[in-house]
Amino acid sequence: KTSQSEINGSPNPKEARIFAKAHGARKSLWHDIPLFEFSHFDGRSTGALNFMCEIPKNTREKFEISTQEHLNPIRQHEKDGCPASFQSGDIDFNYGCFPRTWEDPDFLHPEGGGPDGGAGGDNDPLDACEIGMRQIKTARARAAPCPLALTHF
Repeated sequence: KTSQSEINGSPNPKEARIFAKAHGARKSLWHDIPLFEFSHFDGRSTGALNFMCEIPKNTREKFEISTQEHLNPIRQHEKDGCPASFQSGDIDFNYGCFPRTWEDPDFLHPEGGGPDGGAGGDNDPLDACEIGMRQIKTARARAAPCPLALTHF
């Protein structure tokens, strides 16, 4: 699991990157964090999934894992060259993804809304919402006993 995060870059949102760190070393948020949580006692899977937070609860800035950059840091999403945020206000859940997953853009989901009735994946890790009482910091992993909401946008 990630135990801390490291922010690199300038205060300019276009340049800032948030890296996960565990045991003093940077880790890929997409590839180095296991999908399933493992017990610290016996090393067995607990059955819980590791949820990786990209956008903390009670915030509005849109952050995402950079799938094209080394170690896949989190960066602020851009729309039309400007930092993106939720226009309707702060979100009231932790938004993120499940590590080591991927939505294939060539696979058409039968219930999707494309012109042919299907919609492809977004070429990113599987999106997820963690609905809990606490805010999870960006680039932190948290065990999710069961996925409460899986999203497809």
